Amino acid sequence: MMQRLNAIGNLTGDRNAMLKLISEEERRLPNDHMVYVLKGWALGGMGEYGKAVKAFDRAIQLNPRSAWAYYRKGEVLRDQKKFREALDCFAKAAQLKPKRTDFWLEKGRAEEELSQMNAALQSFENAVSRGENTGWGWYGKSRILAYLGRLEEALEACRMAIGINRREEEFKMHEKFIQELLRE
Repeated sequence: MMQRLNAIGNLTGDRNAMLKLISEEERRLPNDHMVYVLKGWALGGMGEYGKAVKAFDRAIQLNPRSAWAYYRKGEVLRDQKKFREALDCFAKAAQLKPKRTDFWLEKGRAEEELSQMNAALQSFENAVSRGENTGWGWYGKSRILAYLGRLEEALEACRMAIGINRREEEFKMHEKFIQELLRE
């Protein structure tokens, strides 16, 4: 059943179909935390944020070391602009699974939203040093460095992001922005 849930989620994204299967799994496996992680993910994608948070809280109650439950809960809280609470979840997820670069990226984004620039810089650096390969770690680092007035370093980090992902227009626009600041 769990394979079917993952397949539906990955192939179709049909959250209603997932919720139907999840209800069956809840009855069959009421103590499997991943059922509640998937339930929260499906509900969050449907805008049912309160129900999603409850599902993630149940997953965490069943398995307090579930990095995915914290991470997905953080995403739902971030979508609601509850950045302080989201940061707590992303920090816990990164602590539990420090090799996951996406956990560090989201932690950095939440810190940036909360104007915790030095902490955000460290989170983006953690993502980069752990092999983040989409360019978003370098880009996040570049944004923070620009904010801190460290423009040469920001330009270098932005160019690293572009080198990893040449198609991302946001990276190119940021490079132009930094170049304009350097000319001033």
